[in-house]
Order: sequence, then C-alpha cells, then structure tokens
Amino acid sequence: MTDPGVSDVLRGAGERQLLDVNLVIALTASLLCALTFAIPVAWVYRATKAHHDYDKAEAQTLLLLPIAIATVVFLVKESLALAFGLAGIVAAIRFRHTLEDVKDAVFMFVVIGIGLASGAQLLTVAAVASLIFNLTALAVRRAGFGTEAHSG
Repeated sequence: MTDPGVSDVLRGAGERQLLDVNLVIALTASLLCALTFAIPVAWVYRATKAHHDYDKAEAQTLLLLPIAIATVVFLVKESLALAFGLAGIVAAIRFRHTLEDVKDAVFMFVVIGIGLASGAQLLTVAAVASLIFNLTALAVRRAGFGTEAHSG
C-alpha cells in the first residue's frame, strides 16, 4: 500500500476536494462583485436622503446584505435540500425593524437583487441592475419628482 499524496489528502469523500481553488475563486468573485455593485447603491442612498432622514444602519445594511445573500445563494443554488433547510431557518428568524420610507424598501430590494444575481454568478445582471437603478434614482432626485412643485 502506498502513502497518499498531497492531492489525495486534499480530496474529501468521493470527488469533492477539501480545498477547491476554482470554487474559492468563483465565490470570492461573486462576493466582491456583490459588494462592488452595492457600493454605488449606498452612495446614491446617501445622496438622495435628506440629512435628517439618513439612517447609517440602513446604509451599512445596503453594503452587507448583498454579500450575505450572495453567500447563501452560492450555497443553495445546486441543492434542493439546502434550499429547503434555509427556508426553514429563515422562517424561524423574525426581523422587527420596519422601514419608515418606501424608498428605503426599494433600495433594500435592489441590493437583494444584486446579492441574488452575484450569488448565481450572473454578474452582468448585477452590474447592469446597479447602474440603471443608480442612474434612475439620481435622475428622479435631480428632476424633483414627487415634490410640491411637480404635484398637481
């Protein structure tokens, strides 16, 4: 019987490897893209909020949430069992924070989409969504839609 080589030691059960370099690279790219495409959303959030309405915790969430979502999507994207397990865990967690501004919910929804796209490795979708959303949000702010001058 021969001693196992390094490649044999790095392999787990079956064909799975203990350290899969390709997986690490793909995951790192997905997470970095989630952050990269969420940063402009957080900047636009800051630029479009009145100083007294700006919530630092929400701005930080805009950066952290897409990374967390991309990680989860990366984990469950090929396993129905993991997806159902995650659904059970999420159902048990209750968030008690309510968003006071509807626009805040839209910003959260966009970063969730960025996280989903990044985790599914649809990086072009994440990039285009971030770009179009940010340009639209800035244009709406600049045009003053919804202000008294534009209503009625």
